[in-house]
Amino acid sequence: MNDIGIRAQAAIEYLSTNALMFLIVAAVIGVLVALYVFNPGIFVSDTCSLTDGFVCLSTVLNSSGVLSLNLQQNTQSIILIKTAGCDTNQSLQYANTVTTSALPSGGNVSLSIQCYSSGSKFSGPIGSVYKGFLIINYTNQMSGLQHTMIGSLLLKVKKT
Repeated sequence: MNDIGIRAQAAIEYLSTNALMFLIVAAVIGVLVALYVFNPGIFVSDTCSLTDGFVCLSTVLNSSGVLSLNLQQNTQSIILIKTAGCDTNQSLQYANTVTTSALPSGGNVSLSIQCYSSGSKFSGPIGSVYKGFLIINYTNQMSGLQHTMIGSLLLKVKKT
């Protein structure tokens, strides 16, 4: 065989080997994408970090952006929650007026709050991630003083 034929055969073997490797890598990436391995939402666990003696007992965010929240208060006195909001900004601009009875220390209350993102109602597909703030405005029944509690939320949208 002449020198040109040997080089041509080596070039074809090289190209076919690389093409086969490319096809295998593309197939593996396709399978990983189909299994949602590249979706960051699967690695996120729900987090509700509150201050001022409040604890999230449970949180569920549905695809229309409604946050169902069971909130426990552990402050030293009885409180009355006035407004509650869920927003990507630390603002009570879109807060909901809440009608609750007096909440003693250690007591809990269930709330449903519409979450907002960049000034509009949040909505997202199941598995998507919402990062924002929970803002609670409450009155201390003993002193009559109003307080605002701001906590952080990192929640996956769930089917409800």
